[in-house]
Amino acid sequence: MKTLKALAALCVLALFASLPALADGPVEFRFSAYYPESYPVFKEGFKRWEELVEKESNGKIVFKNYLNGVLHTAKHGFRAAMTDICDLTHAYPGYQPASFSLSHINDLPYALSSQHGGVLAMETLYPKYFKQEYEKMGVLLGCWVTTSEYNLITKKPVHKLEDLKGMKIRSFGGLCSTTLELLGAVPVMVQSSESYTAFQNGVVDAVLYPDSSMVSYRLYEVGKYHTRIALTRMGVPYAMSPQFFKKLSPEMKKFMYAKLRQASQMAAVAYDLDDIAARKTLKENGVEMIELAPEEMARFKKAVEPMWENFVKENEAKGLPARQLVTELRELDAKYSAMTPEQVFDLVTKNPLPGIVDF
Repeated sequence: MKTLKALAALCVLALFASLPALADGPVEFRFSAYYPESYPVFKEGFKRWEELVEKESNGKIVFKNYLNGVLHTAKHGFRAAMTDICDLTHAYPGYQPASFSLSHINDLPYALSSQHGGVLAMETLYPKYFKQEYEKMGVLLGCWVTTSEYNLITKKPVHKLEDLKGMKIRSFGGLCSTTLELLGAVPVMVQSSESYTAFQNGVVDAVLYPDSSMVSYRLYEVGKYHTRIALTRMGVPYAMSPQFFKKLSPEMKKFMYAKLRQASQMAAVAYDLDDIAARKTLKENGVEMIELAPEEMARFKKAVEPMWENFVKENEAKGLPARQLVTELRELDAKYSAMTPEQVFDLVTKNPLPGIVDF
């Protein structure tokens, strides 16, 4: 917790360290999202980022937020950014799975070890592996973000892989269902809004969710065991309107590009802070927090390894360098996740990753 609070202070220092003399403005930046203002990734992430950018730009960038899905649904982010309905919004490959290939690596089990390190790894690899398929959607990448890790809340304790055999677990479909099957569980498709009732009535025996969602949906009233399996982190990148970026001056483009690299990390910290608070709430409500033994976690990872090989085979058959991507992602994730959030934020501030947007 102290480390993440220190990062918030570092954000302020970094953003005020060198104020550019921006001649443009004011420029209105329209941020759109399906979630409310109270949603942690906005409240503690994007909102703080907006406030800092407005100050650093001396008021030349002015944000206007459209939340609660007032401009478009969660699934229509690509269309909204492409048609200039907004300037930055969530645009997830998972919502348009047939349109993406290599980008789906983010959602494979155990792909990323941490928020800050995983995000930096994905943005580092973006120009080489993901940019072409993302920009085919008619948008530019604003920043790459991932959800928190997905863990289990259950009615019975889970200490080992065998405990999942035959267990009905709430799934959001796709790769998630395949992953659960490989773990020996039975995936059951349940909408988020129906997860509590399904859990309470025995439609499912467990729910796979980020810790914060377990609290949001009050699942601790039904399940009293939390097992940290850190199964996946869903890729939730944010798309930027090409029309918005095109109208900026060269100086303003450089400025906003650098700030968006920081936005990725500030969103990552927001997710981490939310999970820390959520775990505290779970404990206060009598939920037993279970950590898998290292050798048991290794068994979980081994059980789902076939998904990685399938990812490689399917994409190599399309002529895509999937095996090389897997190698590079694992190396970069290990490298950046070994760093602290402060170190990563300092790195992207002093040396913004090149090539994510051409200008």
